[in-house]
Amino acid sequence: MAIVSMKKTAAGEPQMAMMTTMGTELYTKYVIVVDEDVDIFDMNDVMWAIATRVQAEKDILLIPGVKSAILDPTSDPKTFTVTKMGIDATRPSGVDFAERLVVSDENRARAREMLAAAGITL
Repeated sequence: MAIVSMKKTAAGEPQMAMMTTMGTELYTKYVIVVDEDVDIFDMNDVMWAIATRVQAEKDILLIPGVKSAILDPTSDPKTFTVTKMGIDATRPSGVDFAERLVVSDENRARAREMLAAAGITL
């Protein structure tokens, strides 16, 4: 799996990044493209981008019948092909879209105190 961070300037660029990444490395079966505000080294942040920015019917690209690694146990045993998947987890271009909300450390601590007072621990 590869996670690509980009500064998208036009629609279609994440799909180009997906195809380029899949075509460059035989072992890459899944590609997730995110905006530059997402930390690609933090899977919680990547999953947040998927949860808040992906509309499955438009943003998930499936490419069946792609050459794969022989060692991949999910590949077709005769042709060694798989279905590769790309996920565009970037904000849409050219439209207003919700801004990312950030909870301050102070408010996060206050929320934890309130939860702890209610008997809930994290």
